[in-house]
Amino acid sequence: MQSKLSAKQAHLETDLARVQFESEQIIEALARQTRSSGSRAGQRRRPAPPGATQKRILDAVASADGPISPAQIIAAMEATGVPAPSRGSIHNTISRLFKNGLLTKPGDGQYELASRNGSTSNPFLEGLENEVSEPLSTVTQPQEGT
Repeated sequence: MQSKLSAKQAHLETDLARVQFESEQIIEALARQTRSSGSRAGQRRRPAPPGATQKRILDAVASADGPISPAQIIAAMEATGVPAPSRGSIHNTISRLFKNGLLTKPGDGQYELASRNGSTSNPFLEGLENEVSEPLSTVTQPQEGT
C-alpha cells in the first residue's frame, strides 16, 4: 500500500512539474503575441519618467508569491492594462536591479526581491518611490491627435 502511494506521489509530482513548465511557456507565448499584435502600431507614447520601468518591475516581483521569471514579470506588467516596455528593456532593467542589489537570483532565470532574502531596506528603492509621482497609466497612454 505504501509503495503504491509513493509511486502515485512521484507520478503526480512529475505531472505538476510538466504543467508548471507548460504554464510558463504559455505565459511567454502570450507575452510575445501581445507585443507583436500591433497594438502600438501608429501610436506615439510619451516616454516614461526615469525609474518608472524599475518601479513597475519591482512592483511585479513584490506581488509574486515567490521567485518570478522575466516572462512572468512582463505578463504581470501587461495585466495592469499598461503596455510593458520591450523585452530587451525589461531584461536590461532586471540585470541592473540585480547588480544594484535590489533583486536576487535564487534559481536560473528566477528573481525575487533582495529584502525577501534578509537584506536590509535599500535607500535607492525608497527614493525611487518619491521620484515617480505621476501614475504610470497616464505616462504610457497614447497622446490624442499626434
